[in-house]
Amino acid sequence: MSDTDPSRPSWGAPLAAGALAGALGGVIEVLVQLGRSGSAIQRVHLFEAAVFYALVGTLAGLGLLVLGLLLLRRPPSLAFSAAMSTALFAFLLVGGFVNLRYLPEALAPLSLAATGVLLLAALALGRCVFVFLRRLRRAGLRLWPRRRGAGLLAALGAAAALVALALVSYLPGERAEPAPEGRAPGGGEPEGRPNVLILLVDALRADHLSLHGYERPTSPAIDSFAAGALVFDAAAAQSPWTKPSTATILTGRYPSAHGVNLMASGVPESIELLPEMLRREGYRTAILTANHFVTPVFGFGRGVDHVYASHPPRFLQLMIGHLLARLHEWSSIAGRTMALLERVERRLVGGGTPAGGLGAEGLMRALRDWLAEEPEGERPFFAYVHFMEPHAPYAPPEPYDTLFMTPEIAAMPRVSNYPSYAGFLPFETGKPISADSLSSMVALYDGAIRYFDDCFAGLLADLRATGREENTLIVLTADHGEEFYDRGGWGHGHSLHEELIRVPLILSCPRRLGAFAGTRYPHQVRHVDLLPTILEVCGLPAPEGLDGLTLLPILLGLEPAEPPRPAYCEVDHGGHFAHALRRDAEKVMFCQRGTERRLLLYDLLADPGERDDLAPREPERARLAEARLNEFQAGIGRPAGRVEVTIDEATRERLRALGYVR
Repeated sequence: MSDTDPSRPSWGAPLAAGALAGALGGVIEVLVQLGRSGSAIQRVHLFEAAVFYALVGTLAGLGLLVLGLLLLRRPPSLAFSAAMSTALFAFLLVGGFVNLRYLPEALAPLSLAATGVLLLAALALGRCVFVFLRRLRRAGLRLWPRRRGAGLLAALGAAAALVALALVSYLPGERAEPAPEGRAPGGGEPEGRPNVLILLVDALRADHLSLHGYERPTSPAIDSFAAGALVFDAAAAQSPWTKPSTATILTGRYPSAHGVNLMASGVPESIELLPEMLRREGYRTAILTANHFVTPVFGFGRGVDHVYASHPPRFLQLMIGHLLARLHEWSSIAGRTMALLERVERRLVGGGTPAGGLGAEGLMRALRDWLAEEPEGERPFFAYVHFMEPHAPYAPPEPYDTLFMTPEIAAMPRVSNYPSYAGFLPFETGKPISADSLSSMVALYDGAIRYFDDCFAGLLADLRATGREENTLIVLTADHGEEFYDRGGWGHGHSLHEELIRVPLILSCPRRLGAFAGTRYPHQVRHVDLLPTILEVCGLPAPEGLDGLTLLPILLGLEPAEPPRPAYCEVDHGGHFAHALRRDAEKVMFCQRGTERRLLLYDLLADPGERDDLAPREPERARLAEARLNEFQAGIGRPAGRVEVTIDEATRERLRALGYVR
């Protein structure tokens, strides 16, 4: 057997084949995704993807080398290493995409069967590579240098060359265009517009605020603020997890319309964001966020002058990142690999947590600093601030961590993390925990709310002291709620029940909305209506094609409050998804996981906790409700209709008092 035989054992072959196959796989993934408009993966450069995958491939090659030594007492050959590396990355890329996009949980029977078929297909591809290399050798082609160690250097050099070639794609990240100057359309001066400040509190359940009747005093500052503001008691989010819900708030479109549904989804370039609209009208804009999902990496930086955020790991946008994120709950090796990739990424592109921190205090301080850069009245500002209190892992600082704990619970060992699996209702519940652990977790969650509330009090005081409060539209809301085993699930993203969909929503702008100060609006409203409402308060027209409609006609009596606008919400995790429609007191929900399907029907007036599913007992009513759900879903993305009304003199006076009629 000659030195160039690809079947000859080689110490360097598995490492080199893994690195080369990995680098090639990373480049292929990004190139395939480049044609998909709005995909967040466009923001991962070929260079970074090649490096990430080459590292993973090298680690896999090391594992293959160790396996060969343990089982065969010799290192694998070049042909075998190349075949296994090809099979591995084909399985990761194709199998990973199919599993994440189309199949239910990894251990579901359908997923296991499909994964098995994909694995066999990947191994068959690897076998083809093995046979191809053997035939090349028999044809007299030299595939591996003669000198010991030269093969490793050659293949690693090829991987390095591929990485270097991909380096030409490496460019600096998103930059905001220069802020436009001039007047708003219609001759309005931008300085006359109100400021816009959106404060989004991640995972904040409406019914855990004392404002909404919660027994613990979690929100005294919010309660005081709400007393002079407009409070919507029945606001509905359009999705039970952050990215699609936030995209709905900032685009005025349902998740099905904007397409920001999956972990790697980014805001499409064709859909305009609220900061882009306001920046064009002369606003200075900022986004300050503690949530990795709501960053420029995923398209949320368009139209933004100033970003204060942690740089989210870009490798999480790649298939290898998705799979490692799923595996790290069960495998420490996956967790260590993620940590290694994150360290490498920091060296490549920098980033990390800002010096001021991403807690509520740090974000509030960063907001004050940014506001102070320009005197009030010079230009209106738009700021979106995304707080992670009280999101898991429920870790408020002292003394908030024990504020709502009984002495017995406080003395117990602290719950160090949250349950590893939330379930997907109604098919599968979350991993159970003890009653004491649940009490501790809820107390920590409530303590985090109170911590945010105290920070919020400081921000309000600062806005008043600087004279900004009077002409600032403050929007306080949440992207979704949180479940604490209300019906066997935990966390969010796994159902469309009220504990996840009902969110707080408070609006305040003394100069523009002063007539509604202290108003509690009891009827259902929707997140999708926020963007057109904000634009109308600012005196700006809403663009065509929105799914939402301004709330002001309802508040002014120009549109009847009953029946309320139907609230549609959805969650799509690929192989399992759910859609729901709240219409009057009726709520219908369709859920699917793989081949399992369920239709749920509730009367929220008689059963606000959604404990009594009416679908089995009232099949005809359920059928009609499902038909309405399907009809509504089919119309998503079409231009929202507008209703022309005749404004009488009394209403005109109210509009004049609010500043909409000159």
